[in-house]
Amino acid sequence: KAFNKLSAQGQGTSIILSQETVSKGAGSALRHVAVSTECVYRCMMRKRLRLRRLETIVEHTSFRLAMLAVIFLNAVLIAVESSYAIHSSFVFYDSDGTDLPSIPKWLGVSDHIFFGIYLAELLMRLLAHEGRFFVGSHWLWNLLDLTVVLFASVELTLVSGGSNSMMFRLVRLLRLTRSVRAMRLLRIAPALYPLQFMLLSCQKSLTALFWATLLLILLLFLFGVGFISVATEYVKDSAIHSNEVVEDLRVHFRSVPIAMLTLFLSFVGEVDYKEVILTLFEVDATTCVVYVSFVLFVTLALSNIIAGIFITEAMETAGQDREIRLRGEQVRARKNMKMLSDLFHELDTTGTGQLNKKDFEQRMEDLSVQAMLSYFNFNTLDAKSFFARLDVDGSGAVDIEEFVVGCLRMHGKANAIDMEVSIHETKVLAKRIISEVRKLSDLAEKAGSFQRAGTLIGQFPRCSECKQPRCKCVQKKARLADSCEVVAVV
Repeated sequence: KAFNKLSAQGQGTSIILSQETVSKGAGSALRHVAVSTECVYRCMMRKRLRLRRLETIVEHTSFRLAMLAVIFLNAVLIAVESSYAIHSSFVFYDSDGTDLPSIPKWLGVSDHIFFGIYLAELLMRLLAHEGRFFVGSHWLWNLLDLTVVLFASVELTLVSGGSNSMMFRLVRLLRLTRSVRAMRLLRIAPALYPLQFMLLSCQKSLTALFWATLLLILLLFLFGVGFISVATEYVKDSAIHSNEVVEDLRVHFRSVPIAMLTLFLSFVGEVDYKEVILTLFEVDATTCVVYVSFVLFVTLALSNIIAGIFITEAMETAGQDREIRLRGEQVRARKNMKMLSDLFHELDTTGTGQLNKKDFEQRMEDLSVQAMLSYFNFNTLDAKSFFARLDVDGSGAVDIEEFVVGCLRMHGKANAIDMEVSIHETKVLAKRIISEVRKLSDLAEKAGSFQRAGTLIGQFPRCSECKQPRCKCVQKKARLADSCEVVAVV
């Protein structure tokens, strides 16, 4: 836009823009684009209708569970309708095109009912979320829901509109998209921790799957070309008379894709090993050994390596995702709290809800209690120290809250933040100790100087009148009164 403006001002003359000018213009344009995008985002996130009650209904757990049940029933209906459709197609084929069973009408009615429910739910979420429906955190799922409803509305419109051949083909194509509705079941993934973990692991392992597939294809290609080279020489040598081995080679190694398919089926275990091994043994014993080595390598080594890579990717994914880590920590915390609560009730044989020191030490000698505490890596050899750590208020008794909280506190591993805090506190304490030592050293030096000064003062001869040490200036009688002040200053 700036270039066109400058060209218009130049009235046809050529204008050469420097690289710095172009860079500044591009940077300014990018800043304007960023500002415009941010303004659009803020505008979309702004609330205008303020339907808070409707938003509360849409975000309520009961509403989500109801929609989950509707989606599940719709998936079951799609399966039933698909079964009826394929059954009627086979009946029509078996009757040579004379008998085409009709699909029950209740399936069509139920399809209209589910469409109405989906449309009402979509409109409710559009009115409740407004612009956040398109730019919020779940905008992909919202877009999928919108696409499903649009396809369903077009399908119903075409079905009720006419029955010519073009409409029939379009309706049949749209009915293929009904399977997309079943994908809405994946929306329950955030509510189910194991399913969310598996879906996220599958998503993150796509890169590893690509490279594993590429490596497997490369191995299949190299070994397939090698086996075809050996088979080619054998077929040429057997061209004079017929041979059953040649026919077997034709089946398994007549081309590079067929050879790769044979090796892949050997990898997954869907080929007759005995037939392939005997065929290659008739061709060449070395080739047979190479084939057996290939099968052993890909089934025992390569498959385990790929499985290990996928497991590592899954574990790293679980460790990096914040929501999965939080959910896992919550699950482990609930499990540990339940175990510790059950252990406290097992230790509290009297049923008073408190453990005194004597009973606690006696119960620590039980092997089952020691086995339970060893799960949390607790050292139960020193029961007195363990009880002192649990008894925070120093009352001489431990209730269930002190027991559970204390055990969870001691069970937690020290992380980097705890180490940094400990190091910082140690540094502060060291600086304080050094400062105190310096103060004591200064006081010691002052005390030593005072002691040396007193010793020197004691060595001076004292005046017979004032009883003070005599210095050089004291010999003058006129300045005898000032001698006391000089000595005091010293």
